[in-house]
Amino acid sequence: MINLNAKTISCNRNNYQAFSKIGELLLDAGVVLSPVILLAGTSSLEMINLNYNRFSDTISSLVWGPFGWFQVIMFGLFAVLFLTMACRLAKSIPVGRASRIGILALALIGVCFIIIAVCPTQPEGSARTLPNAIHDQSARFMTLLFPVAVLALGQGFKQHAIPHGLKLSNTLVGLVALALWVVCAALVLIGIPLLGLMERLMMINCLVWIELISLNVLGLRGILRMPALGKALEYSRQFKAN
Repeated sequence: MINLNAKTISCNRNNYQAFSKIGELLLDAGVVLSPVILLAGTSSLEMINLNYNRFSDTISSLVWGPFGWFQVIMFGLFAVLFLTMACRLAKSIPVGRASRIGILALALIGVCFIIIAVCPTQPEGSARTLPNAIHDQSARFMTLLFPVAVLALGQGFKQHAIPHGLKLSNTLVGLVALALWVVCAALVLIGIPLLGLMERLMMINCLVWIELISLNVLGLRGILRMPALGKALEYSRQFKAN
């Protein structure tokens, strides 16, 4: 009876480990593919909305155009993406003070996207409301959080076995994000209507960083190759066998 119980516990542990590994692979695959899906989805809405100006109109204003509900879903996917990145990086890199700040900043960006999805931006020609103000402040806070997250995580990457070129790329992305934030703030203060353009540059810079980190730091470069698929199948067979 004792041996039988021990064998059962061992099988359950193996099942959990196999299921956990498969789940991690699926999550990481989602992190890799999400930027492409999000960029394609937002770009499609821009083309559908004939009166939309990519230079002056914000991405958030797409919620008031045709199929605006789809942009709300995109914001929700952004939230899931950043929260997933925060969780996966917490398990993948040495957690020091700087790393904790970076991971917390990524998680807060995810929370900001949830707020942005729930509180829409101000429709053109309408009176400003409290949800509109919450939306605007969350968006501003989020764009500042991103360079903080990138540069803080860069300190954690110094203790991680990743290529030196990737560390430099991470620093470059963080500095570009900070520079874009400063330029955007200046344009808003001056009154030059280029907020839409600046948002797109920030988004592209952000999505490039997500791809770099997900394919290198999270060790997902092999997920597009047969060995990674073989590993997933191995976990699946192990799960079924137990």
